[in-house]
Amino acid sequence: TRLQLRTATMLKGDAKQKSISDLKEIEDLVESSLNYLRGEEQNEEPQITDFNEMAYTIQSDLAEQQHLFAIHGKARWPYLCQPLQMKRAIQNLINNAFRFADHVELQLLDHDRNLTIEILDNGPGIDTELLDKVTHPYYRADDSRNNQTGGIGLGLAIVREITEAHDGVFTLKNRPEGGLHATISLPR
Repeated sequence: TRLQLRTATMLKGDAKQKSISDLKEIEDLVESSLNYLRGEEQNEEPQITDFNEMAYTIQSDLAEQQHLFAIHGKARWPYLCQPLQMKRAIQNLINNAFRFADHVELQLLDHDRNLTIEILDNGPGIDTELLDKVTHPYYRADDSRNNQTGGIGLGLAIVREITEAHDGVFTLKNRPEGGLHATISLPR
């Protein structure tokens, strides 16, 4: 694209590489959003995936955006999944959390029958009556409709669809101490 050509010719060094990487990510996001709108699923082959490694990769990737979060717990066993899709779901949850909170945690809980990924934040949470609605495409809670938080209402819908495609369950609930508790539970 023209923007990629300008980036390649005008920037140098680390700034050039980071900009090219960012443009690729934007291109992938647009493509996947269009695929979502067309109802197409990514044809990614399932792979045995180390969720510990995935969590630390996401942590490293998001640190570049100053989205610093702690990881607690550990997956005891690898998991068969579409790794790019699961990474996208987890990143969507973390990015969404950082739109509304300044403290975010990722927890991995591994049980005999399921693997659970939890994202906890200290933001304002979501009105209880809206918790089910925010996972529908293009739905946004009224309080989030401002220029500071952004988003078009696809992130949580994508998380739900990816989770369900893995025969899992995606839930949202408000934390008693404030903030949101998002859970992806995947069967073993």
